[in-house]
Amino acid sequence: PTPGDTSAHNAADAATVTKAEPWLEVGQEASVLVGGKGFDQAGGPLLFNHPKGIASDGTRLALADGNNNRVLLWNQAPTANTPPDIVLGQLDFDGNDPGTGAAEMNWPVAVAFGGGRLLVADTYNHRVLVWHKIPTQSGAPADLIIDGVHSADQNDLSPRKDRFVWPWGVWSDGTRLVITSTAKMTNGGIGFGGWVLIWKTFPTAGNQPADLLLTASGDMGTPRTI
Repeated sequence: PTPGDTSAHNAADAATVTKAEPWLEVGQEASVLVGGKGFDQAGGPLLFNHPKGIASDGTRLALADGNNNRVLLWNQAPTANTPPDIVLGQLDFDGNDPGTGAAEMNWPVAVAFGGGRLLVADTYNHRVLVWHKIPTQSGAPADLIIDGVHSADQNDLSPRKDRFVWPWGVWSDGTRLVITSTAKMTNGGIGFGGWVLIWKTFPTAGNQPADLLLTASGDMGTPRTI
């Protein structure tokens, strides 16, 4: 090109832009987190994120720390701003990743004590986690997983004794067990309207059907606490 002719440079720049790869793509992870503690960071044992259910057996205290995907357990109910002794759903007090394993949770809502057991409504996983004895170590996996939604189920889940969706409530007196199905699952996702399941004796298997099914003649709204 002649001196002062910029056409060649412009053409080269245009070719570079044309060939450039997109700088964003679907599902791409962020490189920097602003306004939080960091990726997979709960902020420690005493920073709660949308705390949900709370329960005590008269000695211990349990708290469902919902958006941190964990349950915090004090061996003695605190009388001051005392950190919990044990965390469940995470390996330590720093992490907050959700998961589907026996030692993981996804948005737990309710906790309950009954007959020496600890129960957690693992809401987004559509299941209830059961420890037959109160855990003594952080990250301990559940002894029993009561599944509400099974792989063979269809999308349109109507009330039935062997399934529940989005459980928000769990209760036991050590013998009986009650779980709320706060919603139902439809082709469009989670829908309104649920039911309540009652076991007259505590189940020994994760797929054991309940003895009673309460639906309010099909007019039950979104049952949450028991």
